[in-house]
Order: sequence, then C-alpha cells, then structure tokens
Amino acid sequence: MDNNPSEKRHSYTLLIAALTLAMFTTVTLEMLAQVYLRDMAATFNVSVSVASQIRLLASFLGFVVSLVLGFMAIRFRHKWLIVAGLIVIIIGLIGTSLAPSFAFLQVFYPLDGVGSPIVGVAAIVIIGDMLPLEKKGKAIGIATAMGTLTFLVGIFIGGNIVGVFGSWRYISLVFSLPITILALILVLFLVQSKPQVQQTEITRADYFGKYKKVLTNKSAIGCLAGNFLRVMLPITGAIFGVAFFIETWSLSVNQVVVQIIIPWMVIFFISSWLGGQLLNWGGRRPLTIICTAVEAVFVMSFVNFPSAWGAMALGAVAVFASGIGNTSASCLYLEQIPESRGPMMALSNATRYLGLAAGIAFAAIILSASNYQIMGIVLGSLGFVSVALYYFLAKDPTKDKACT
Repeated sequence: MDNNPSEKRHSYTLLIAALTLAMFTTVTLEMLAQVYLRDMAATFNVSVSVASQIRLLASFLGFVVSLVLGFMAIRFRHKWLIVAGLIVIIIGLIGTSLAPSFAFLQVFYPLDGVGSPIVGVAAIVIIGDMLPLEKKGKAIGIATAMGTLTFLVGIFIGGNIVGVFGSWRYISLVFSLPITILALILVLFLVQSKPQVQQTEITRADYFGKYKKVLTNKSAIGCLAGNFLRVMLPITGAIFGVAFFIETWSLSVNQVVVQIIIPWMVIFFISSWLGGQLLNWGGRRPLTIICTAVEAVFVMSFVNFPSAWGAMALGAVAVFASGIGNTSASCLYLEQIPESRGPMMALSNATRYLGLAAGIAFAAIILSASNYQIMGIVLGSLGFVSVALYYFLAKDPTKDKACT
C-alpha cells in the first residue's frame, strides 16, 4: 500500500468495505434455511426434521473444510481463497434456488459449508496481515457484525420478496445472489493480500510446521479449547430460545420473533461492532474473559427468571456480552502466532463448528432428561470452564506492542 497516510486510509477503507460485504454473504444460505426451513420442507414435501439435514451436512463440511483450510492458507494467497469461496457460495445459491428436488437441494445447499468458512477465515487473516494493530479490532468488529446484519436484512427483505414472488426461492435470486456477485467484484479489484513466501517447492514439513507452531503453543491451545466451550453459551438462546419462551411463557411465534429474537439480533449487531471500538481500551484477553464470564452468568439467569420480561432482559445482557466477546476473542486468536495466522484461524473455526455441534447435542440430551433451566445452568457452567482456560492459558502477544 502507498506510504501516503491519506491514501493508506483510503486503501484501508476500500479493503474493509470489500471484506465486510464478503463476510455479509457468508450467512445468506444459513439465513435462508434458518428462517424459511418450513417453506423449503413444504416445497419438497418432506418433514422439517428431514429438511434440517441440509444444515447438518453443511456444518459437517464446514468442520472438515476448516481443518484443511490452514494448509490452503499456506499454499495460496488469501485473496484468491476468498474469490474461490465466493464462487462456491454463488454456485450454492443458484443450485439451492433452482433445485428441482430435495436430492438436488442436498447437493447444493451444503456448499455453504465449503464456501463460507473459506471466505470468513481468509478475510480475517487478511485483516490481520494488512491492517495496523490499532485498526484490526474495529475492522473485525464490523466484519463480525455482518452475519447478524444478514439475518436482520433477510428477515425483512426476504419476507417482502416471498410476498411479491410467492416463493422462498427468489430470496437468493433477487437478494443474495446479486450481493454475492458484487462482493466478488469488489474483492477482485479492491483487496490485496500478503504474498506467500515463494519457494520452488512447498514441502510437507512447511505445511505441518505451521500447524505444529499452533498445536505446541500453550496460549494458542488455551484459546482453541476456550473457544470450543465458549461457543456453547449462545445455544440456549439462539437455538432453543424460541421454544423456551413459547413453552414456558405461552408466547406465540410472532411475539417471540418481534419482541425477543429481532431485538436480541440488533443488540448483538451493535455489541459486535462495539467490541472492535473497545478493543484498544479494554484489551483482547481481558475483554474475552470478562464478556465470557458475564455471558455465562446471564445464560444461567435468563432461563431461571420467574417472569417473561425479566427473562428477555437478562437474555439481552447475555447477547450483549456475547457480541463484544466474539469480536475480542477473534482478535485474540488472530494475534497468537502471526506467522501461522492461517492455520490458527482455521483451527479456531473448526473448534467453533465442533463446539456448536457438541453443544447442541449435549443441550438436547439435557433437555430430554430435564428442562430448560438445567440446560442453561450446565451450559453456563461450561462457560466458566472456558473463562478458566482463557485466564490460565491464553496470553495476548500484543500487550507490549500497543495500548491493548
């Protein structure tokens, strides 16, 4: 980038804009299945439980891709990984929208589990490589908030598109696909990436050496283990929240969506952005520890509160802490081993998929054996184990390099 400060700022702005839009697209297919799963099931004349298998397959592919993504990040420029990921998402969007049968849907929708992790990890690594330390937190805060914004926009715009065209299929064709194509164009023209070290041949030792640096680093292991448990905290509200409020407080689905889910999503969007603003003041590790602890307390509290409005308010605090914690944790992971950013962020993404899958399965077992109250207490307790891992094992390598 140019040495002129004003031109540097302009370049950073364009870079962040392109990466932010790319991050926005990574949740479009997930939003479609989460919000319109019933409609998709009805289209193909299958049950909702059968239709939900497409999300399970996408999650499995996301985990597998995340495991090998570190190797890809060593071999290829991160810009071209984003381009490849966006192309895969575009194919998934077109195939999902035009699928003539459920079998075709099972082929094309899970491509989300291939494209989205590639785009997400590569975009974060580019931010880590290209931006100055003091600007990384704000950029990642914006990028992290994009996933929530996709859901918010999708709920409102998607509903209008279905109302006009009469089918969920047009959401991707009219809304998601044009945005993803625009993101691809912006990435091609506006994003640079740090050149990989050119060698006549990249050996097996080069690949595994990068991973070894991560897997033999106590702080990195603490971050990965903490991440595995921390991502279980939002499961109580994000996955089981609607059912909890309907079954416990006899609210309708519309009441839960309008009065709880949408406000919580707005709060998460704001707090994810705010986390980036607070990072240089509060520090990566302290913010991660504090926010994870606060989230754990309020996850346990909201499902045990004796009134619906109180539960909504306590859940909102948990969501607020989760948004800030997500941003600070991502920034903490990013700086663990700068020379192995690709493998580190790929493994953190893999532990996120694994933690979500394990957490959902664990929560379902608890719920079948007891109730939402016990589920919240157990998952909240695991959050405190995550806090301990961050506190005793994780370090912030940047603490002596900046005001963090």
